[in-house]
Amino acid sequence: MCDARRDSADAVSRFRTALADAAGPSAIVMRMMREAGYEKNYAGALSAATATIGPIIPPSILAVIFAISTTGVTVAGLFLAGILPGLLLGLSLAIANHIVSTRHGYRGREHRADRAELRQTTLAALPALIILTPILGPIAYSAGIDPLQFGMMLVLNLTIGMITPPVGPVLFVIATVGQLKIEALSKAVLPLLLAELVVLLLVILVPEVSTFVPNFFGFAN
Repeated sequence: MCDARRDSADAVSRFRTALADAAGPSAIVMRMMREAGYEKNYAGALSAATATIGPIIPPSILAVIFAISTTGVTVAGLFLAGILPGLLLGLSLAIANHIVSTRHGYRGREHRADRAELRQTTLAALPALIILTPILGPIAYSAGIDPLQFGMMLVLNLTIGMITPPVGPVLFVIATVGQLKIEALSKAVLPLLLAELVVLLLVILVPEVSTFVPNFFGFAN
């Protein structure tokens, strides 16, 4: 019973974080992208893909759930473990978006912010920057996988799954908010999904991607 409740809470938390990102600012962002010349389905796909970064970068609700439901990791250690994968996730999406935008002629706003505007917006954004497991965990630990690495592997898998066709819930939210067809949106998200899978592969194959930062700050296991 306890495990069932924990799994249920895990699922709800996971959906709420990414779905909130998709349902909240996405309508505004998609409208701005369309006005800048982005194709509507790709604008929706990019909004869906970037919504998966929220559950990775601290403070991640899913990371808290994982730390509470397993042994060998702390919430602080798992938060630190998510920094580098989250940055790599953002970088991979930026590269994928650059390639797609260059190929299709998508452009951002013509006005480029000067240093004063960049400084002002950065200072204004700073406050916003402070905010299966019981079964798989023992198996991973017995195989010699670091708990922090396993935690990031799990969190990444779960969040990427939310934009994976045909049943990714974030895609359905974006399709509703942006008034898009789910079939076209699923096709448009594929290059961005591939970029996120590259980051997941790095986390799986290179343990230091997850463990370097927490180990540096003394959260070694």
